[in-house]
Amino acid sequence: GTVDIGAVEVQAPFLPIAVSNPTAVTTGGGTAYTFTVTYSDPAGANNGIDVSSVINNSGAVVVTGPGGFSAAATYVSIDTGTNGTPRTVTYSVTPPGGSWDGADNGAYTVNVQANQVKDLDANFHPAEAVGSFVAAVPLTFTVTNANDSGAGSLRDAVTQANAAPTPDFIVFDASFFNTARTI
Repeated sequence: GTVDIGAVEVQAPFLPIAVSNPTAVTTGGGTAYTFTVTYSDPAGANNGIDVSSVINNSGAVVVTGPGGFSAAATYVSIDTGTNGTPRTVTYSVTPPGGSWDGADNGAYTVNVQANQVKDLDANFHPAEAVGSFVAAVPLTFTVTNANDSGAGSLRDAVTQANAAPTPDFIVFDASFFNTARTI
C-alpha cells in the first residue's frame, strides 16, 4: 500500500590507528632519541597491520620541533615481525645539532606520514600527529667577571637561570680559581 524506497548504508574504510607516548628529554648530551609507535587495526576491521609497510620504513614517521626542526625517524625494530594487530615499532631520531642541549628545549611532535603504514585491507594510515614530548635540558650559565651587573656577572646568570623553565646550573670560569675575587 505504500512506496518504500529503502535505505542505503555506506561505511568508510577502517583506517589503521597509531599512538605514541614518548618520554621527555631531561638530560643533555644524548645523540639519539628512541621512541615507539603502536599501530593497530580498529575493531571491525581486525585484519591486522601489514608489517611489510613498517619494517625498514624510515619514511613513516617524522619528528618536528622548535626552530623548524624536522627529522625523519629511522626504523629500529618491531615487536612482532608477522602481520597482526597491534604492532609496536621502535624508531630513533637524531636531536637538533647532533645532541640534546638547552638550546633544543621545547615541544616536539611525532607525526605519522600519509601512505606509509597500511593494514591488510590496503587502507593507509593518514598523516597525523600521534604523540608529543618535551625537551627540558638544564642550561648552564657561566660567571666570567666580578661585576655587580651586566653580561657575565653573577646577577645576570641568576636572572637568566630564573627566567628559564628548567632547573639550571651556574658555574664560574677559570679566572675565579686562581685569584681571590669579591663579587
